[in-house]
Amino acid sequence: MGSLFRRIFDLIDGDDDEEVRGDIAYNYTFFPPLAMAEKVPGLGFTFEWAFLVLVQALRILLNALAVKLDQKSPELADALDRIVDDIRDRDYLKAAAAIVSFVSDLKKLDRDTGDALEGSAANIVKLVAPGDSSRAKRAMIDFMEDINEAASKAVDGLGDGLEMYEDLFQTLPLPAISQTFTEDAVFADMRVAGPNPLVIELMTEPLPHFPVTDDHYRAAMGDGDSLAAALAERRLFVADYAAFNGALAGSYPKQQKFLYAPIALFALPRDGGDQRRLTPVAIQTGQQPGPDNPIFTPPPPDASDQAKENWMAVKTVVQIADANVHEAVSHLARTHLFIEPFVLATHNQLADHAVGKLLTPHFEGTLFINNLAQSTLVAPEGFVDQLMGGTIDQSRVYAMLGAQSWQKTFNQVFLREELSARGVLEKGTLPYYPYRDNALLIWDAIHQWVASYLQVYYPREGDPENDDALQQWLAELTNHEGGRLDDIGEDGRIRTRAYLGRALTMVIFTSSAQHAAVNFPQSAIMSYTPAMPLGGYAAAPTKIDQPPPAEWTEMLSPKKQALSQLNVLWLLGSVYYTRLGDYGDDYFDDSRVKDALAAFQKRLQEIEAEIKASDPNGDYPFLLPSRIPQSINI
Repeated sequence: MGSLFRRIFDLIDGDDDEEVRGDIAYNYTFFPPLAMAEKVPGLGFTFEWAFLVLVQALRILLNALAVKLDQKSPELADALDRIVDDIRDRDYLKAAAAIVSFVSDLKKLDRDTGDALEGSAANIVKLVAPGDSSRAKRAMIDFMEDINEAASKAVDGLGDGLEMYEDLFQTLPLPAISQTFTEDAVFADMRVAGPNPLVIELMTEPLPHFPVTDDHYRAAMGDGDSLAAALAERRLFVADYAAFNGALAGSYPKQQKFLYAPIALFALPRDGGDQRRLTPVAIQTGQQPGPDNPIFTPPPPDASDQAKENWMAVKTVVQIADANVHEAVSHLARTHLFIEPFVLATHNQLADHAVGKLLTPHFEGTLFINNLAQSTLVAPEGFVDQLMGGTIDQSRVYAMLGAQSWQKTFNQVFLREELSARGVLEKGTLPYYPYRDNALLIWDAIHQWVASYLQVYYPREGDPENDDALQQWLAELTNHEGGRLDDIGEDGRIRTRAYLGRALTMVIFTSSAQHAAVNFPQSAIMSYTPAMPLGGYAAAPTKIDQPPPAEWTEMLSPKKQALSQLNVLWLLGSVYYTRLGDYGDDYFDDSRVKDALAAFQKRLQEIEAEIKASDPNGDYPFLLPSRIPQSINI
């Protein structure tokens, strides 16, 4: 899997994760022109986090060895479960010793792999035992690097074809999407309940460059409906990936890739009330219509096999575009990079302040994971370069623009405002939209908690305007030598408790629920390559029922890339560290806060029950409060 962690040492300031005093300096060259931390205070992560990551990495390694050797070892998987119990009990010495024992047993399965890990595993025990925190954490990074290198060598001997992608899952559970991803209904549901439920928007007028006709519409929706009626009745929705028009497709490491700029149209049926769901109507694989860029519609049952194959290919084009928006914009840009200036300004201006006390748990690990991302994952020859459809420079530009577009319009991207801008806020407009419905529940619970907390420290509505530290926080966020944010505050100041409550809700929601919504589907859905490939490997079809340059399966990642996609996305989407609303028993020492916190925690439990009741099959579990960490820490 290549080098993941060692370059982070150059970005570490200090030897441990103890509280760091003094300002954190800004850097604008890591992801120009975005504000990031010049150095990560301390080592940036806890023992608990590091051990949880190590266990998931060992699960990935065990799966890779099962692929390589065609041999499963359930007893080793059980051993990892027991190690997690030790971690949760904070018995880190026992966990470290158990990892050494695990590696010893692993040698019996694959001697070369065991030999490669033996030394770095033993080193963790040697350093955890005397409590040498800094050196132990560095040893854990070394061990992680050795695991990554071992896990990347498991595809030799695998066959080809669609079954190969299932064969990559030996000891890791095969995602359920693997059995349903070819269905049109599932393809449509991905727009509202998938990894990236943030692109779909209401169509309010025809798009000149997407000349869908009534014949196209009726091919999908039947003769009892019409395109004009659907438009007038606000039943048309579009996912437009115009940002990728003219994008530079990548070729690293060894093969030309493709990045498409499709437009996809969806509709709601006239009948069905609250049970109506989106139906795919038409797909155009590029922005400019023409003879070689036709509009594809769902093929009827009696269509040719080639027409059915081409429809699957153009749906894959949409999935590839959506995956690239997801990783660069919805995930990296609008959670990780969007939040970083708030982490810095809060540390620098509100270290001993009530607002800083509220925010700090929601920033745990964020500077570390962001700097790790920019120095490795999104660096030349890193995983983004290897797996995504565009060049590394193209991907970085999209991420920068995605983050900046929200940082420059902060007051316009609160949850309800963002949903309203896409025309999808109202349930009557789009009945089935689990992301929206669950996110609004979480947003409102956080907002009530924040409002109650602020009322303790700002009894009068106008009190925040007289808080000099709070105004300095805003000034640092908006300064060109600080966070470089715009459109935040109330005419250049924070004037009211009500506005402060909404702004802090946005920060906490993004750090917790919004990141959970885009992060955890990576393992549950995106780790299975055919469901959502990160890059394309063949040109899109150019004719409705004629053979394209390649079969649609040839558009999918080759096996080495697919294994890397599985390994990386499973790791990123499987580490649950901390839990929304759990600040620890003694974190807030002000008794006036405790009733408000108890009410917040109770409301989260109620939301958990409400979501499970409305989604008994667990089709969209990503915003269950029990699965939402406090901060962006992975």
